[in-house]
Amino acid sequence: MAYTKTVWVDDTNPELEADNLNNMENGLFNQDARITENEGDIETLDTGKLSLDQTTPQTIINGQPIQNTLTASEIVATDGDKKLQSLAVEIYPSLTELSYVKGVTSAIQTQITTEEANVDLLQTGWNSAGETWEYSSVDDPTGVITVATDLTTKYSAGMRIKFTNGGNVIYGIITVVAYSAPNTVITFLHQIDPTDSLALYLLANSAITANYYSNMKAPFGFPLNREKWSVIGYFAETLRTSPVVGTWYNIGTYKISVPIGNWDISYEGSFAEYVATTADHFLFATLSTTNNGESDTQMTAFVRANALQYFSAIVSKTKSITRTTKADYFLNEKTNTASVSAIEIAKNSQVLIKAVCGYL
Repeated sequence: MAYTKTVWVDDTNPELEADNLNNMENGLFNQDARITENEGDIETLDTGKLSLDQTTPQTIINGQPIQNTLTASEIVATDGDKKLQSLAVEIYPSLTELSYVKGVTSAIQTQITTEEANVDLLQTGWNSAGETWEYSSVDDPTGVITVATDLTTKYSAGMRIKFTNGGNVIYGIITVVAYSAPNTVITFLHQIDPTDSLALYLLANSAITANYYSNMKAPFGFPLNREKWSVIGYFAETLRTSPVVGTWYNIGTYKISVPIGNWDISYEGSFAEYVATTADHFLFATLSTTNNGESDTQMTAFVRANALQYFSAIVSKTKSITRTTKADYFLNEKTNTASVSAIEIAKNSQVLIKAVCGYL
């Protein structure tokens, strides 16, 4: 029995014998058997190694494939040609170094910036305010700034502040914090120029920048000299002739203006009186908010001398006060001695009136 193909490639018509067809059939059968026999190995090949089919997901097991062009235990990335490459630990992080960021829950740079601010606080004592301060008013040496939110739980009296304004770095001590919707109103004492008891640099109606605050006594750069936080008046010798018994006199207009805040006020000086003949002397001095009276008995001093024509004494008083408004304090004197020729303050010396900020 023979098979004759109609057309062959070379246009010949050879005959195929039955034996040849049987041999071909047997060959195909045996190949199919071998494929069936090795089907498990083929499955392993498909699942254990990358197949040529890259269009469907594939699972890699047993640590395959191995790329001999890569370096063990280094981070892998693609190069400019999208080929895999190892990132050398001389330049890039090692796996150990990369593991250090495990557990990070927020941006590392943000955390670093926050810690830098904390380090700056520890080193200098100054906190960045973190909000805009605006000029409100001045009553030298007091200044007032506002912040457009309620910060009464952030700032309090006695805190130190520092900011740049009008080209000057201004230091201050907060004296009052109050909220008046929508603003927090911060009243502060400027650093004082001891030569005139006014602000060294007065707050100007212009931008406030580089603003900081501190609850420490001495943050870096903050001036602690008491005279830089004091209102001081020195007054020369003055007398009053023929004083009326029991009448208070402000001889020579001795006074200082005490700003808002807590203050230690005091006075010290020589007080004297004269009579035509010897007498018992009763002389009083006081620091008062009026120029012809006694506003606070705790600031009144009394001296006495017997059987003298002239006598003088060094008198002083000190008290802590809190001012909610600015006020003048007058140094007054009176006598309860009859027929006094004159009363006098600062005989051959100067008298001192002083108010020192109580938050130092």
